[in-house]
Amino acid sequence: MVLYVLNSFALLILAGVGVFYVLSNEKLRQQRLGQQAMIGLVMGVVVFIVSSDAYIVENMHAPLDSKVGPLVFAGYLGGPIGAFVAAAIGSVARISIGGDNTWLGVAYFFATALVGVVVARFIRTDEKTNVPQKAVYYLIAGALFIQFITMLLATWNNEGTPQTGPQVILLMSAANALSVSVMYFIIHRAHAIASSTIAAKENAFRLQLAMNAAKIGIFEREAGSDYVRYDKGLAHIWGLPEHPGVVPAEEAKAIIFEEDRPAAFDAMAATWAGRPPEAPIFFRIKRPDGEIRHVQASWAVEPVGGHKVERARAIYLDLTEVYQLQRQKEDAENRLSKIIEDLPIAFLSFVYSPTAAVEFKYISPNCRSIWGYTEEEFWDDPTLFSKLIHEDDLPGLRVAVTSTTETGEPFSKRFKITARNGELKYLDVRASASTSSDGRMQIDSFLLDVTAEVETQKKLDRQIAVAQQAQKNEAIGQLTGGVAHDFNNLLAIIIGNIELLQDTLTDKDQLDLANAAMTASEKGADLTRSLLAFARKSTLTPSLIDLNKTVLETKKWTARAIPSNIEIETHLLDGLWAVKADAGATESALLNLILNARDAISQSGTITIETNNIVLLESDVAFIDMALKPGRYVLLSVRDTGKGIPQETLEDIFEPFFTTKSVGSGSGLGLSMVQGFMQQSGGAVQVSSKAGAGTTVRLYFRASEEAVPSEREEKKPSVAALSQERILVAEDEPDLLSVIVNTLEMAGYRVTAARSGDEALELYKADPAFDLLLTDVVMPGQLRGTKLAEVIREIEPSLPVIFMSGYAGDATELDEGARPEDTKLMKPVQRQYLLSAIAKSLGTYGVERRGD
Repeated sequence: MVLYVLNSFALLILAGVGVFYVLSNEKLRQQRLGQQAMIGLVMGVVVFIVSSDAYIVENMHAPLDSKVGPLVFAGYLGGPIGAFVAAAIGSVARISIGGDNTWLGVAYFFATALVGVVVARFIRTDEKTNVPQKAVYYLIAGALFIQFITMLLATWNNEGTPQTGPQVILLMSAANALSVSVMYFIIHRAHAIASSTIAAKENAFRLQLAMNAAKIGIFEREAGSDYVRYDKGLAHIWGLPEHPGVVPAEEAKAIIFEEDRPAAFDAMAATWAGRPPEAPIFFRIKRPDGEIRHVQASWAVEPVGGHKVERARAIYLDLTEVYQLQRQKEDAENRLSKIIEDLPIAFLSFVYSPTAAVEFKYISPNCRSIWGYTEEEFWDDPTLFSKLIHEDDLPGLRVAVTSTTETGEPFSKRFKITARNGELKYLDVRASASTSSDGRMQIDSFLLDVTAEVETQKKLDRQIAVAQQAQKNEAIGQLTGGVAHDFNNLLAIIIGNIELLQDTLTDKDQLDLANAAMTASEKGADLTRSLLAFARKSTLTPSLIDLNKTVLETKKWTARAIPSNIEIETHLLDGLWAVKADAGATESALLNLILNARDAISQSGTITIETNNIVLLESDVAFIDMALKPGRYVLLSVRDTGKGIPQETLEDIFEPFFTTKSVGSGSGLGLSMVQGFMQQSGGAVQVSSKAGAGTTVRLYFRASEEAVPSEREEKKPSVAALSQERILVAEDEPDLLSVIVNTLEMAGYRVTAARSGDEALELYKADPAFDLLLTDVVMPGQLRGTKLAEVIREIEPSLPVIFMSGYAGDATELDEGARPEDTKLMKPVQRQYLLSAIAKSLGTYGVERRGD
C-alpha cells in the first residue's frame, strides 16, 4: 500500500508538472481554449493511469485511488472543456476494466469533473494563488457528495451483493479528500513556479527592450579564453549581424579606434588584475563599414572580491546620438551667440530680488558696445547695472521688473543709461520672468540701443515743427501779402495825389497838412514793406555789403533812440567776409534788434554788437536751423544785459503778433519780420536767453565769395524830360493810372494811357512811336505786364520797359518775363524814384537808338 501511495503521489506531481507547463507556456496563455484542453488532457492522463492501477483493499468491493483530485481540478482550472477531456480519458480506463456498474463509474467520472466546473463558476481563481482555499473546501465537499450518491446507486443496483460498511465509506472519503488536498498543494506550487517563470521571462524581455532602447550591449570573456561572447545589443553597437555570437578577443580589441586603444587597454588590464575602473571609460569604435561610434564602457569581474578573476564582463553604452546632439547643441549655441553678437542688442539673464543686487546668469559679449563695460566687469560688480541707469528711470524700471516677477507677464520699457564715456543712451528692453531650477524668479531680457532712433525722431519732430511753422507762416504770408498788394495800390494813389497837390499849393498851412499826409502815407508804405518782409514776399535787392560798416552807420543814427543809461558796445572783426543781402532790410533788422534790446533793459545796461566769421558743419546746422546749408557764414550778434526771456515763452517769440510788451508798445511783428528777412536771404536767426541773464540774438548771413566794391560817386540821371518822350502806360487801377499820367505829363512827357494789357497792345499797334513802356504786372485780360512786353518787343525789340508791382509774389513772373536791364519798381513809388527810373531807362534807350 505504501508503494501505491508513493506511486499516486508521483502521478499527482506529474499532473502538477503538466499544469506548470500549461500555465507558463506563452502560446497556450494566449489561447484560452487550447489552455483549457491541455489542462484536461494532463489531468485525464493521470486519471487514466490512476484508474488503471487502483488499489483494492481486501474485503472491499470499491477501489482506492487518487483520481478525484485531478478530476475536480480539471473542471476547476480547465472549465467545461477541461472537465470533459479529463472525464472522457478516465472513462476509457473505466470501460477497459469492465465489471459491474461500468456506466455508473463513467457517470461518476463526469460528475466529479463537473463539480470543479460548478465551484469555479461561483468561486473564481485568484491571480496570486490561482486556487483559493475556500474553493478547495467546496471541491472536497462536492466530490464526497458525488461519491456518496454513487455508492448509494451502486448498492441499489446490486441488491445481491454485500452492503458497503461505514469503514469503507470513511476510508474512501479520506482518500478522495486527501487526493483533492494533495492536488491543490501541487497545483498551488506549480502556479507559483509558473508565475515566477513568467515574471522572469517578462523581466528579461523588458530588460532586453530597455537595453535595446538605451543601446546597451554586454560581452564577457572567461579567464584563459581567446574568445569573447557578445549579446544582440553589442552586436548592434559593433555593426555585426544582430544576434548573440562569439568573436576572437583580438578582433574585439581591433574594433576600438586606434587613438583610443591605450586608455581602453589599460582599463582591460586593470579589470583582469581584479581592479576594474570605478568610473566608466569613453572611447570610439570603428565598425566594419567604417562608421565611427562613441561608446561608454563599464567593467565588472567574477567572483567579486576574489583573489583570481574567472570571468570579466563589459557593459557598452552607445553614446553616438548623445555626442551628435551635444555637437548640434554646441553648434546652435555658437550660431545663436554669433547672431546675438552681430545684432545691436544685449541679452541679460539674472535672478532678481527687490532687496538685493541682481545675480547675473548670462551676459552677452556685445554689452560693451552699449554700456562701455565688459561682461567681466558686470560679473565682478552686479550693482554696476543699476548704477548706470538714469536716476529718473530707475524707480519705474524696478516697479516693472517686480511686477513681472509677481504676475509672470512680460513687459517692454524704454529707459536711459549713462555709458562709460558719459554718453546718454536710450535703451528698449523686452523682458519676461520664469522660475529657475532653484525656485527663484529669473528675468530674461533683450536690450536694444535705440539712441540713434530717438535722435532721428527728435530731428524729425523738429523738422515737422519747422514744416508746420512754415505752413502757418505761408498761410499768414498769403493773407498779409494780398492785403499789402491792395494797400500798396491805395497808397500809390494817395502818395501820387499828395505829390501833385504839393506842387500846386503855396499856402504854408496847406503845405504842412499835405506834408503830414505824405509822412503818414510813407509810414503806411513802411508798414506794407514790413508785412511783406514778414510774409517773405518783399522785393529784396541783394548787394554786397560790409556788415561792420552797416553796424557803425546804424549805431550812429540810432544813438538818439537809446537813453543815456544804456551803452552800445561793438566788437567788430577785422577782415570780415562780405555778405550779399538787401542793405535796407539788413539795417531794418539790426535796428529792430537794437530797439528790442533797449526795451529789455529796465535801468542801466549794455548792448553789445559783434561780428565774426564762422564755418558751419553738418552737425552745427542741426542745432541752428535745418534749412541752413553747411558752409561759410558771417555772424552778427546783438547781446543785451536785460531781463531775459522766460523759457516757457522763448519758443513763441517768432509767432506773428506775439509780444511781451505792454499794449501799444509793440506790434509783435518785429522778430517775425527779422526771421522772414533772414530766411528769404538764405540765412537764419537764433535766440538764446535766460530769465534775469539777458538775451542774445544771432543772425547768420551766408558769406559771399566776392569782395565789397570800393565806393565811387554815381552820376544821378536827370528827372526832367529831354525832348517830350512818349510813354505808353498800362495800369488797371483807374485812380492810380490818373495819378501816373498827371505826374508824367507834369514832368514833360507825352503819355498814352491804357487800362489793360490788351488795350495797350492795340494802342501800340495803331501807333508804335513810343519811347518807353510803363506797365503794371497783374492786369485783367489776356495780356499781363510781362506778356505785353514780350509781344511789343517782337515788334520793337529795343523798347525799354519799366514794370510796377504791388505784390512781391510777382517776382517769379518778372524773373521769367523781364530782361536783366528792365527796371522793376515796387508800389507805392514816390515821384522822384519813378521819374529817376524813367530818365535812366530813356537815357540807356537813347544811347542804344543813337547807336543804331
